[in-house]
Amino acid sequence: PVPTVVFPSASPSGIVAGPDGNLWFTELQFAANKVAKVTNAGVFTEYPVPTANSAPDGIAAGPDGNLWFTEGSANKVAKVTTAGAFTEYSIPTANSVPAGIAAGPDGNLWFTEEAPAANKVAKVTTAGVFTEYPVPTAFSEPNGIAAGPEGNLWFTEFGANKVAQVTTSGAVIEYSIPLSFATGDAHPGGIVAGPDGSLWFTETSANKVDKVTTLSVAHSVAGGIGTDGAMWISRIGSTGLTSLGGVFLGAPAIVSVPQGGGASTPIYIGTGQDHDLWVRNDTTTWRPLTNHPVYCIDNPAGVVLNSTLYVACQGGDHALWHAEATAPTGQNLPLLSSSSWSKYGGILIAGPAVGDVGGVPTYFVLGTDHLIYTGPLGGAFTVRGWGCIGHPAAARVGGTTYFACHGWDDAVWYDVFSGSSWGAAASLGGLALDGVGIAANAGVVTFWAEGADGQAWSRSLGGSWTTIGGILRYGIGGLPA
Repeated sequence: PVPTVVFPSASPSGIVAGPDGNLWFTELQFAANKVAKVTNAGVFTEYPVPTANSAPDGIAAGPDGNLWFTEGSANKVAKVTTAGAFTEYSIPTANSVPAGIAAGPDGNLWFTEEAPAANKVAKVTTAGVFTEYPVPTAFSEPNGIAAGPEGNLWFTEFGANKVAQVTTSGAVIEYSIPLSFATGDAHPGGIVAGPDGSLWFTETSANKVDKVTTLSVAHSVAGGIGTDGAMWISRIGSTGLTSLGGVFLGAPAIVSVPQGGGASTPIYIGTGQDHDLWVRNDTTTWRPLTNHPVYCIDNPAGVVLNSTLYVACQGGDHALWHAEATAPTGQNLPLLSSSSWSKYGGILIAGPAVGDVGGVPTYFVLGTDHLIYTGPLGGAFTVRGWGCIGHPAAARVGGTTYFACHGWDDAVWYDVFSGSSWGAAASLGGLALDGVGIAANAGVVTFWAEGADGQAWSRSLGGSWTTIGGILRYGIGGLPA
């Protein structure tokens, strides 16, 4: 038992392994108000927190060799040395109710501010300098927090039934937890990175333990160009559209960049109003993709295969142009050399697609006869029996490559390459405008289209069309696996 005896309990709360080989924990009860350590043999040492009634809660081992913890009632984050010396830091937002805390990959301590009026996730340097970031969903009650294997922080939103990802630069992406009539609200609480590369969390009201994979999140993106010319994206599991800014003349290429360990990150490529190609990811701003300007029409296309980034577009002469470069790592952006671009020829009437077909980068283009032509890298093009309008889409999910386009009847059509040949094209119905996109989420293929109403619509092979709203132009692009 914990040495401090108060009614009804010292309320031991957070616990973490310390750098000294002991276990460190907090005693939340006002009458206890301590941080303590216990050896593997069960020998306790308790240290009173300087501020009375501070309600010490979450605790984490810091990169500086100290233990860091939150003081929920005192509105502070504090550190304690392994010898029991305290330093407390006041949080800028008053009455924020700090809760969970975790060491981030950037050398800072990240914590949640659970009070509905605060509603933030924040970081503090080991010198006590704070930076706070608002959570998009109001009154979300951010609670537990943990570092993810892909270099971001993940936290639970107790009041919003969501799990969210925050980059070390403060960009927050939220994902809704699937609910059922039987369990109702999940009220997620604690969260931790698992050995399988997933984030595991508790659902306190649903009596469940759940997980979210960084892989499925990264492969859950589709996007288009809004009426303001900016690029807007949607992530499956999230609601609505988020602006990435810029001014563009065609649907985006959203490219999955593998990072090792099963994780991947998206990069976004768009044709700017200057007809040059621009690139960004979730943590950086737009910059030119090539070291000298190029001239593209309509949407670009991109795919990463065997650590090589392949990019293509319809050039100013309406021919297919292609370039390649080593795929970026981490949060780095690619930079292509202008000398890497080469002309593949043909006459296109829409932007191309590029995908992995049998392990070979393969281009899909729409000719002047409104038929799709496909050609592997360095090979000849073959006309297919697919009659299309607007840019096509291609994506490989597992061992299967999917093709889709806006058909002559304005429905969305698709075909499948599952070994050695394409099958028979089939209709997915709907009423599309311009080109389509394909995205994948945990192995589930999702087709995206700009509907006749301009909104972003999606469906799986076994589902029906649903909309997330928005008003788009130039069709839509998806992030394939």
